[in-house]
Amino acid sequence: MTRVCIVSRSLPPEYGGAEIAAYRYGERLAARGNPPLFVAPDGGEAYPDWVVPLNIPSVMKTVGARARLLRLARSLWPVMWKRRREYDVVHIFNSAPLVNLLAVPIARALGKPVILESSLVGSDDPLALMKRKKGRRRRLFLSNPLRYELYRRGSAFISKSPVLLRACREAPLPPEKMTLIPYAVDCDTYRPSEPSERPALRRALDLPEGPTVLFVGGMNKRKGVHHLLEAFRSVVDAVPEARLALVGPAYKYDPEFVEGLYSSTEAWGLSGHVTFVNRVVSNVHEYLRASDVFTLPSSREGLPIAVLESMAAGKAVVASDIPEIAESQIEDGKNGLLVPFGDVAGLAKALTAVLAEPARGEALGGEARRRALDRFSVPVVDAQYQRLYEALLSGGSPAEAVKYPPVDEPEADEPEPGLTASRSSALETQPC
Repeated sequence: MTRVCIVSRSLPPEYGGAEIAAYRYGERLAARGNPPLFVAPDGGEAYPDWVVPLNIPSVMKTVGARARLLRLARSLWPVMWKRRREYDVVHIFNSAPLVNLLAVPIARALGKPVILESSLVGSDDPLALMKRKKGRRRRLFLSNPLRYELYRRGSAFISKSPVLLRACREAPLPPEKMTLIPYAVDCDTYRPSEPSERPALRRALDLPEGPTVLFVGGMNKRKGVHHLLEAFRSVVDAVPEARLALVGPAYKYDPEFVEGLYSSTEAWGLSGHVTFVNRVVSNVHEYLRASDVFTLPSSREGLPIAVLESMAAGKAVVASDIPEIAESQIEDGKNGLLVPFGDVAGLAKALTAVLAEPARGEALGGEARRRALDRFSVPVVDAQYQRLYEALLSGGSPAEAVKYPPVDEPEADEPEPGLTASRSSALETQPC
């Protein structure tokens, strides 16, 4: 089995979707007797011996751009050089942070293939990295052009969703180096629950009783939490016993925005219906099993892990109709419902429809789990990673080694007579 050096921006508990995926992948490799060399800044906890914290975050806050660049390189180089015989490839799970991208020239200098993943539209895709941000003329050493120069020297470029793959194809990068490998989800840990089990599961998590809508993610504008709260006013009017659980950290985001969420909840009379779980939790699977519907009303994503976990757990998903979700995860009316971002009335209508008709929600969730098993399960995704590693080490093409069904543009179906083509009308056009 190929030996891997994983480079990640951060460690638990301070991490995002790409970092969660990186750490879980490292755990899976270690469990198979092939522990990776996992290099990341210190997250402040005790880690297994295959993790090497760099202990650099506090330094980065106090130095200038050029000094920061040099200190980052000095932190990475000794680890990757001294332990170079312990790994065959370097795998970077987030292409935005400079500490990750500095591993590219180091890996190439050591003769190691280096793989870069793009995980968030507008953040670490190559088109975003090529754009020079306003007000950064004097910060050449931390600018996006520098990041792109480091990025383009990779041996392979992994996109997590079709929309990210298109960004790679539009950038001046060799097409034979591009492929699409999604995030993996553990379909044994994330498994369905019976409706009769959920009251007891809610009590165990201190959630109030009632049909529950679950949101998991950061409390920020990009995730559309403010739209969700506003929509839930109408949901409660239609389904008075409905509950909303918002699970995820608020302390990392705009305090004024977060305070607005709390004050709106109280002003709209939702305090008895909405529960804020203001922290990073390690038992998302338990919250999913205790809930009836999952929602993610985001404006942009990459390939949201929370949606994958919800699909594996057999939940009906109500999400934004954005390409990152619609092109590879949720097919509107088949395994979930899609609503345009910011359409508060449409979001309320979709959530109400699923809560008011539990059988429909169970059917949507069943289809979602089938797709998760077919496309996103651990055996499927990890086998794709292994094929990619083998191709790089043997001089093969990443694009030929790993192919993924949603890469090609889907052909538009002819609408049935009398049905509108708008996704927002799916509630009327789809059978219950």
